[in-house]
Amino acid sequence: MLTIDTLPAPLTQRTGFPWTEGTPAGLSDSSRPDLPRITVVTPSYNQGRFLEETIRSVLLQGYPNLEYIVIDGGSTDESKAVIARYAPFLDYHVSEKDAGQANAINKGFARGTGDIMGWLNSDDVLLPGALWRIAEAFMSQPDADFVTGMRRCIDENSAWKSNFVRDKPSAHYLRHYCVLAQETTYWRRSTWDALGPLDESFQFAMDYEYWLRGVSKGMTFAFIPHYTGCFREYATNKTFSWMDVYYRDLQRLYVLYDMGKSEAEILAKLGGRWRRRYAWFLRASQQRWTNHRRLVLLTWWLTDLPLVSEIAFASSKLGELYKDARTYRGMSSLRAIGHTIATLWCEVWRVLARGEGTSPAQPGDIRHLPSLVLQPEIVRTTSPDTLVLGNGWYSAEIDKGQFAICSTGDSQLLLLNPTARRMTLDIVVKPIQLQMDDALLVSVEGVEGETMISITDEVSSVRVPVMLPDNAERAVIHLRWKHEPVLRAITAHRPQAFRISSLLLTPA
Repeated sequence: MLTIDTLPAPLTQRTGFPWTEGTPAGLSDSSRPDLPRITVVTPSYNQGRFLEETIRSVLLQGYPNLEYIVIDGGSTDESKAVIARYAPFLDYHVSEKDAGQANAINKGFARGTGDIMGWLNSDDVLLPGALWRIAEAFMSQPDADFVTGMRRCIDENSAWKSNFVRDKPSAHYLRHYCVLAQETTYWRRSTWDALGPLDESFQFAMDYEYWLRGVSKGMTFAFIPHYTGCFREYATNKTFSWMDVYYRDLQRLYVLYDMGKSEAEILAKLGGRWRRRYAWFLRASQQRWTNHRRLVLLTWWLTDLPLVSEIAFASSKLGELYKDARTYRGMSSLRAIGHTIATLWCEVWRVLARGEGTSPAQPGDIRHLPSLVLQPEIVRTTSPDTLVLGNGWYSAEIDKGQFAICSTGDSQLLLLNPTARRMTLDIVVKPIQLQMDDALLVSVEGVEGETMISITDEVSSVRVPVMLPDNAERAVIHLRWKHEPVLRAITAHRPQAFRISSLLLTPA
């Protein structure tokens, strides 16, 4: 069993796990003779600055029956030197050109002999005791084909950013979206033999395809109620820099497993209460109380109770409503409190009187969530860039077959590989229903300041100069209302939104 003293001194001056500390003794028990062999494969390519931390997080698990394999795709950075430094402690390693991430993982598993299998990407990290919890989960649940734990998200410097807290992982939610965290998910050798290797035609969603393959075969997923892995979020990681590939892979999965025509259609099947619950957890995941797993488990249980969850979600809006009334509407404290209480009562009345919170969304409400590039008649771009819409974007049928792009809350235009730093964004806005004497705010991530455009006419056409960050491989443009639509979902069956009949993004 490897320890801090056994491994080479780290190449960094950082402290804590896995630099100066290993897995605490209380999380490991090497005296057990029946521990299953665990095979961990790390595919690697040009991520040398993170690779040492990844390798050490596996080796310092203190798990005695470990088989660790590193498959490098012929990196040209410091990766080879890092692998050579830890080579004596690896069961197998190679650095040669491969056919992509899935191919590298398959190559590693082909050499593995473990009873339990999983992979850890070369920029992610296992948390102390992770392999022990995984082994214990399989030993205590012999019918489980897969086990999955909870994910923490870290930045480039391994500092905490958020926790991946959405829904409790299950086959039910997997049929609608990828609720499993890849770096925390492991499976039995018998599962691998039954399902076969990863599909190498997927460049991004090979993990989600594998989970769905298991679901389609009736395999079972067990949950580990502990944080077992960390996913690293940074601007140039694969998740953020390959968004076009991500959306293309998802569209293939929707067809392959007959999930639905679009992401919006699939998620609509989960119903209105799920949407509010998901949005609430999305905000909560950035709060440090979610570091306490027991609080997360309790919250999952409570929000499964329909009435409790609706009241909780409505109550969470109090602070937002009060801040909006004070900051943007200029109300006095007393008037803002009254406004907040009245709005909250309307929300509770809607849930109780109409029962909207528990009924599934109607297919006509949300027809299509744009994936890679929207229909040409809705979004046109004269630049060769790839345009991806994120967050609250969807297109909806308005009248007699006419479609328009809609958005609720903060929405994003994601521009991949922009060809110019200065862009012009032309927007034709058609407001819907409520309080449209508002202003549209346009801002760019990484660039200070924002552009405010007043929207007062029935139809408004605006041209916005956009300055992108220097040498950016991706740029995120945010569009949102200055005044949050406080009345949305209270006086209308669908959220308040703004319609955009055309977008034109061109180099200036």
